[in-house]
Amino acid sequence: MTILLKNCSHIITQDEERKILRNKDIGIEKGRIKEITEQTQNSYDQEIDCSQKIIMPGLVNMHTHAGMSLMRGYSDDKELFSWLEDIWKIEGKLTRKEVKIGTELSILEMIKTGTTTFMDMYFALNDVPKVVEQTGIRAYLGWAVFDPEKSTQKREPIKNAENFAKKHAKKELVKPVIAPHAVYTCPDDLYIKSKEVADKQGILLHTHAAETRKEVFDCIKQKGKRVIEHLDNLEVLDENTSLAHVGWITKKEAETLGKKQVTIAHCPISNMKLATGGVCPYPELKQAGANFTLGTDGPVSNNSLNMLETMKITSLIQKHSRWDPSIATAQEVLDMATRNPSKHLQQETGQITQGKQADIITLNINSIGNTPLYNVVSNIVYSLSISNPIKDVIVNGKITMQQGRMKTMDEEEVRKKAIETSRKLI
Repeated sequence: MTILLKNCSHIITQDEERKILRNKDIGIEKGRIKEITEQTQNSYDQEIDCSQKIIMPGLVNMHTHAGMSLMRGYSDDKELFSWLEDIWKIEGKLTRKEVKIGTELSILEMIKTGTTTFMDMYFALNDVPKVVEQTGIRAYLGWAVFDPEKSTQKREPIKNAENFAKKHAKKELVKPVIAPHAVYTCPDDLYIKSKEVADKQGILLHTHAAETRKEVFDCIKQKGKRVIEHLDNLEVLDENTSLAHVGWITKKEAETLGKKQVTIAHCPISNMKLATGGVCPYPELKQAGANFTLGTDGPVSNNSLNMLETMKITSLIQKHSRWDPSIATAQEVLDMATRNPSKHLQQETGQITQGKQADIITLNINSIGNTPLYNVVSNIVYSLSISNPIKDVIVNGKITMQQGRMKTMDEEEVRKKAIETSRKLI
């Protein structure tokens, strides 16, 4: 199906010049942006009136645990390791069925809040690729790798991850990832093996790193090095590696991450909710040349998967922690959620230009958060999370949500299954 977004009020192109176009048509064909014109002369199968809509690239959530949504609100107001103990007790009961249902609920929330791609780390993902394909979202799925002695998985976690990656290597919307959990749950040889598997299969590696002060101090005590130094010593860090959190690092470690072209997934809301204390040092990482992106973290530690909310909090926490309102501008933060992750994921998305893949969202220009409209990028980052403005979501040239109504999921059925399953689980 071809699609015409007709008479778009504002188009946030996110191109090299960050141009904002007015009153243009966007033609979509074969999953890509065919044209951006004043008034197209071509015919399209479906036309969407966008005269009252802002058009922009879909948002990318670079770190979450989608299968955990069934535990949302179960354990709150606790520090990280006490919280983890609570969650791990419930996770020990999870089967592929619960993970599938939890992921469906998370995908529903992500699409409705404008996310078109997400990076996931979880286990028992057997049925998740089918969910991703049915719902039409893009997903980078990392089977969580743990020390076998600390894992509830059947069979060896690294073998589970390797087999999962091989099985789903050639799918369009699903991309497998190798995901060793963290330095406190994975011995050195497991990190080395994870990187070997990732490099052999030509896929990405995603892990937690330097999330808490305790994690860093324990690593120094046990390994003689800080977390980033330790991972670098294991030769895990390069342009195909992404690290979630990175709140407790030194300037030297930031320079290492930049030199190795590592991608950072900053998760400010989760970090604040769990009171990890450290703030991911965006200015130093930016100066060093690291690729800076955003994540919500899981729906239990956040407890939301709303990337609009994450963008706002990212800007605020960076400004607040440095006493400098010029840090993490609205445009920089929008880049973190669109252009920057696309570079790491090697997707031709993150901008609306001719020939790029059509991962596009539309927003209501008449929402409260858009009134008045002096600066459209500022509104998106600072005010739109209050007004649920997402109207349409297009992924790979296919409509997943139109005028706020899901096209690829039965919203009430997803909610019903999630409620019933969560009651049995907890």
